[in-house]
Amino acid sequence: MYGLHQNTTSLYSLPLTEQQVHAWSMDANQYVADEDENTYSCVSGSLLLEEIVISCGIKGVYAILNAAKQRLDESQQQRVKGSVDWWRMREATLFAVSSVSEQLLEVEVSRPSGVNLGNLLEQTFTKDMAAGVHEFPFLYARMFSSIAKFSTVNAPTDVVKVIYEVCFDPVVRTVLQSDDHGEMQNATQCLAALVSCGKQQLLTWGGDPGYTMICLLDVASRSRKFRIRFC
Repeated sequence: MYGLHQNTTSLYSLPLTEQQVHAWSMDANQYVADEDENTYSCVSGSLLLEEIVISCGIKGVYAILNAAKQRLDESQQQRVKGSVDWWRMREATLFAVSSVSEQLLEVEVSRPSGVNLGNLLEQTFTKDMAAGVHEFPFLYARMFSSIAKFSTVNAPTDVVKVIYEVCFDPVVRTVLQSDDHGEMQNATQCLAALVSCGKQQLLTWGGDPGYTMICLLDVASRSRKFRIRFC
């Protein structure tokens, strides 16, 4: 089990390359295109994670969750120390975890692992949503795509609710305030996934169904203006 954990942990050490950062900085829409086409190097890592789950079953899933927590903790330590690259390991970890989201959620439903997936997501998104979308655009983009991924694979309601409570307001603000088409598209897809999974319950999670509906209507209106599909 220790060897499996070590091998799994190494997969979270595949952060964005400078070439990817440069390409996406020049054209934010390229991030969306690469996401849709699965073209960049981390794909090989996600395939290996899937193979670990297939071959090792529940032990493989536990190893993935524990390794993810370790890498997220390490990135937070780097952040506290003032490293400018702290977000890279975090982005890579979110990508890796999202790539096997369906398997992780299946385990979360059947029996809790040593690391609770809902708590891990809540802690991660709570810390990162405060980081600033313009200062760390690629981390935000990864969070948005991760939220969409976890929200569209039959996630348990409590997990989706945790994601909603942390992310709804920041995602709505991004859509309503950003002038960057790539940012808006990622945030809109994220919000659409939450609506699709939360359905009518989503209106009550914020405590004020009227406010939630107004936010969704504002997002739909601005998305239409920029010709971005929403729901």
